[in-house]
Amino acid sequence: MYYSDYTLSKLFYETQILTSALRLSRVENDLEGAMLSYKELARLYPDLTPNTRDTEKEPIDYYQALDVDPDSNRGRVRERYHRKLRSFLRDQENFDRKEFLAVLNGGIVLSSQRLRLSHDLHMTGHWIKRRSPNQFGKLNRARRSAKPESDEALLLDLLFDTRVINKKEAAALRSQLSLFTGCTIQELILFSGYLSRRDLGFFERGILHIKEELTTREQFCKSYQAKLQIEAQSQAH
Repeated sequence: MYYSDYTLSKLFYETQILTSALRLSRVENDLEGAMLSYKELARLYPDLTPNTRDTEKEPIDYYQALDVDPDSNRGRVRERYHRKLRSFLRDQENFDRKEFLAVLNGGIVLSSQRLRLSHDLHMTGHWIKRRSPNQFGKLNRARRSAKPESDEALLLDLLFDTRVINKKEAAALRSQLSLFTGCTIQELILFSGYLSRRDLGFFERGILHIKEELTTREQFCKSYQAKLQIEAQSQAH
């Protein structure tokens, strides 16, 4: 069984607590509180954390675009999103394309847990940088990586080689492993939605074959890409 419910629940609720603290600190103009929350979230999710260049341009506030409170739940976000869309459809004479696109993007971003967290980090990173550029630079570099065991390292390498994840996403998995020691790499991969259980099994069998020298990493990557192509062709028919 891949999921250890307690550990993943702990990760989920800690993320929710830190994200709420991040938003509240920004609303209350609490720079120190925002930096603490940002730092902890950056350690957990370095793949979602903006770098210095990403914060040079003023980001669009999707909470403002949808006219919702930053702590609004997903149901409230969806309600405001649909209400805004209906108002655009009714008022064709005063149609504002830029505002309409902000509402569309806001509905997509704020309805997704990972995209919303990335948005919150981007907003707060820009907010911190405007007030204290030096502090933001330090925060952005304060990311701790884990040292996974050989099987974990090989699994991460294969995920990267097959382009299932990128460098920042691999760093996020390593960081989460170091902070939540009761969690396995498989649990985190499934939790983040990078692979299905079936595909994860394919990767685990590949690791065994590589260790037993029945195949190479390059051959495994080619076989996985071939598998994806076959599945795509079968779905097309």
